[in-house]
Amino acid sequence: MARRHSQHFCAVCGTLLVGDRDTCLHCGTRLKDGVDGPIDVPPPQDSRYGLISTWNWFGAMLLMMIPGVNLVMLILWACGKCTHKLQRRNFARGALLALAVLLVICMLVFSTTLLVVLRRGMDPVAYFSFIPGVG
Repeated sequence: MARRHSQHFCAVCGTLLVGDRDTCLHCGTRLKDGVDGPIDVPPPQDSRYGLISTWNWFGAMLLMMIPGVNLVMLILWACGKCTHKLQRRNFARGALLALAVLLVICMLVFSTTLLVVLRRGMDPVAYFSFIPGVG
């Protein structure tokens, strides 16, 4: 059975605590007084480790439905320019990675199909005439 590792955060600044230290490396707050291990508190909502609300995710999903805006927002979120939340940054990086993989797969399928059509001596324009704007 896998053992879950709980994360600990500073109660003052919300920074993720690493190791068994008795002070926060970011703000210097003393974290324990004779207690074994750091104090287990949830991250503050305004920290970069804070959770994103359901309505905030809903708004992000609505933005992802707008063509053009979705790609711009994913790039900005992935770079960390428009958000300080790690959850949204990681979501954007994952979505951009998935889009890149999908684009490569589509390019491989299209180029392979085009190569087969050309090798058989068929007219590519006639073959792809079902695509709007071709032929």
